[in-house]
Amino acid sequence: MGNKFHSEVKSPIYEMIPYQPNIMDTTDLEAATKTITATAEASGTVNADYSKAQTMPIPTDARLAIKSMAHRLSVTIDSDDGTHDLRCRVYVDAQAANNLLFDLTYSTTGSQLAVAGLTSGTIFNLLTDGAAHTLYFFFWSPGNHAPVVSLVQAWYGVGGVKSSAWGTKALTFTSTPACEVQARFYHVPVPAGGVIQQVHFLIGTNSQAIYTGTWGTSEVGAVTTSYPSDAGYAGMTWQMLPAATPVSFAIFHNVATAGAFFMGITLFITRWE
Repeated sequence: MGNKFHSEVKSPIYEMIPYQPNIMDTTDLEAATKTITATAEASGTVNADYSKAQTMPIPTDARLAIKSMAHRLSVTIDSDDGTHDLRCRVYVDAQAANNLLFDLTYSTTGSQLAVAGLTSGTIFNLLTDGAAHTLYFFFWSPGNHAPVVSLVQAWYGVGGVKSSAWGTKALTFTSTPACEVQARFYHVPVPAGGVIQQVHFLIGTNSQAIYTGTWGTSEVGAVTTSYPSDAGYAGMTWQMLPAATPVSFAIFHNVATAGAFFMGITLFITRWE
């Protein structure tokens, strides 16, 4: 056989890909209290009860893609006249059916929580394009029962809302050449105090699972499948990734009305050219 010269040996290329989507948080949009006097949904976004514009960072590297978003809405109803019929709708950018994120009817007073997970559609495409987008909140009481609200707050970001099974694939990294990849990330549930139950990775497509596993190493190096705090760091040790084969990161938590979010992730890549 012929000799293999040093010049023919491929050299390693090292990369670090950081992504920090954070959590978009409107904070409490009601400074005091508001009595809802409308008996029908107002027409036009200029007539919304509340609004908030925000811009979610998106990956700057095309190999890293957002696959799922988590959304959470919290409304506190202080009182009404005893008949519970408060309606709430939340839209993104436009008061249109395809832009409707939450459509709720409240049947009691007190703290009201709702979550929504999106993997496709108009809202998903809007919020993952890197531009500013506005949430519009509409409240009304069809029976004119004068409900009083004291808190209106929404969160959204890269993550999922499942509280069982393997969770939702929130991020995917795909490399054209074969490479080795390691991941480190910071995860947070909303509300604080919940538990990120597990985070899994899957190498392969939906129809071909080459390798699956639970995040193995915590910040202190112990192998774990459950994180005993409301937020924390974890990571995936080095894995060989075949060419054009995605590695997906899935997350779930232990509270049905919570969202599980990736606050930040850093990928370390070794490939050869």
